Amino acid sequence: SAFPWRQATAHLNNCHVIYEGEVTPWILGSQAVLHHSCTTAVESFVLDKSVLCYRPLRDEALDPPLPIQLSLEVASVQELKDTLAAVLKEETDLKARTAQSELLKHHLAAAEGPLACDRIARIFKALPPQTASLGERLAGRMRIVRKQIKRQMKGKYKQRMFADLYPPTPVAYVEAQMRSFSRLLNRFHSVAVTELETNLYRIQDVER
Repeated sequence: SAFPWRQATAHLNNCHVIYEGEVTPWILGSQAVLHHSCTTAVESFVLDKSVLCYRPLRDEALDPPLPIQLSLEVASVQELKDTLAAVLKEETDLKARTAQSELLKHHLAAAEGPLACDRIARIFKALPPQTASLGERLAGRMRIVRKQIKRQMKGKYKQRMFADLYPPTPVAYVEAQMRSFSRLLNRFHSVAVTELETNLYRIQDVER
């Protein structure tokens, strides 16, 4: 809840408590990230941000070690001010950052290089092709039909409940998301989206 934080900072004109959206855009838009033994520090470090851990109280049994080890740890308000000033002036120790990067490699795979989607696609592409006989295809289709019939027999209430939990996503929305990826990554310019079932889409390169 944001209430305790808003209550604690109500007297500060230069402090705003905002609970809005995912944390990643906020990290990307920041100059430094301050935390107290929070795993957001790992995300911030991976995004190449300076990370400060304000830790006036210590509890080795409860505080997760990795977020602290990837941070510039401070124990007092004055130390926090001095360290933050050094960070903003880019006067922090680069050797410490290098050591932290080596530490992170033991906990996080593939932080550099191809994206996860490229790695997954490469593995799928290397899999040997599998062909199904006519009987296997018919049996698979019958299983789908039986599931559809069972779903219809469960009644309209469950159908409405399912629709409330997973409302249909318009194709236009999926296409808009793909255009965003294309613009930001400068990739996927020839990708087409086809709706197969409700909330099930095929995304493929139409130039191949």
